[in-house]
Parts: sequence; C-alpha cells; structure tokens
Amino acid sequence: MRVALIGATGLTGAELLKTLVEAPVVSAVNILVRRPMSPPHAKVGVHRFEPGDPAAYVRPLEGCEAVFVAVGTTMRKVRGDRAAYRRIDHDIPMHAAQAAASAGVRVFGLVSSVGADAAARSNAYLRLKGETEAEVCRHGIPTVMLARPSFLMGDRTEFRPAERLAQWVMVPVLDRLLPKRMSKYHSIPARQVARALFSGALHLPEGRHVLEYDRLMELSGRL
Repeated sequence: MRVALIGATGLTGAELLKTLVEAPVVSAVNILVRRPMSPPHAKVGVHRFEPGDPAAYVRPLEGCEAVFVAVGTTMRKVRGDRAAYRRIDHDIPMHAAQAAASAGVRVFGLVSSVGADAAARSNAYLRLKGETEAEVCRHGIPTVMLARPSFLMGDRTEFRPAERLAQWVMVPVLDRLLPKRMSKYHSIPARQVARALFSGALHLPEGRHVLEYDRLMELSGRL
C-alpha cells in the first residue's frame, strides 16, 4: 500500500514514519514537509509544500490508500499568534482531508487530543481540536480515525524542560492514581499511538473511530 504522512518530524509523526517504513505491506510513504530534507529511507518520497495552499496537497496524496496527519504546535512557538496556531492545528488537517477525499483515499488518521470537543466553551485548545475533527469527518472519507491521546511520552527533537520533568516525575505518579473509568487520561508512548493508527488503517471497518487510551493500546498490540 501507498501512504502519505504530514507531520513526520514531530514526536508522533516520527514514530509513524518509522512504523510505516518498517512495515512490509507499505511500498511507499510520501511525506509532506515545509523545509528541505533528504529521504530517510528508500521507501520515502519527500514533498515540499506550502501548508496554506490547498493545491499543494493534491499530488503527494494521489494513489495513496491512507493518509496520516500528526501536526501540532504550541502558542509559545507561534508567539501567541492565534491565527498562526489555527493555520497549523486546524487548516493543515482540513486541507489534507479535502485532498484525500478528492484523491479517493480510503483511510484518514488524525492525531487529535483527549477531550477534544467542538462545543467546549472554556478551553480554546480542546474546542479547536474538536472543530478540526468535525472538519476532517465531513468530507466522506470511508474510514476516519481520530486518535485522542493524553500526555504523550517520548523523546522530542526540541527540548521542553517542563515536559521532560512531567515525564519522569509527575506523570508516572498520576497514572498510578487514575481509576479505570478515567483511563483515557493515562499517558501513552507516542510509539503506541503511531502503531495504533497504522494497525487501524489495516484492520478497522469503514466509519468514524474515536481512539482513546484503551483502544489505542489494543490496536497497537495487533501489529
């Protein structure tokens, strides 16, 4: 199968790329990037694109059976610019879903967030994530997977001291205190989220699938 990936340089996206490259069933991976980079593997085709241009998504997605989007930024990185934040977290998945639908893509996987809710009034982050989910679902792609991890564990390429402290000190304690009914808030390695999305692309039936902690772990274990 041929697949496309947007966000290959982020924490979950990098794990997705590894997973896809290692999978014998995957013959080619088109990655869409904003900055020049050399193909990390013979299977990988690198496509530079302008995220704000809907037409830039079309060619890399042609002939693909599955598309994965694992993009995200922080208000700190965009210096508090809410419009710039929305262009990344909302508009990139939106344009990707539009292009995927036009290309006849069968499966679309999006890395979202636990608690995503378009109706959330007091949390702009969760509201935007919910709006983005609703947007990618409206294009008629047969199978849509909405991964909703809580705190992601793994080594980022950028150094975030607060997250590093949380991973090693706070999160392990909080995970042990969570009751079973709140398992969706359990931290999860980015590697497991990546494996779950690829597993879902192979095994899930058509429809809209919300993947929280328990489902992500179950699917990742099927690879």
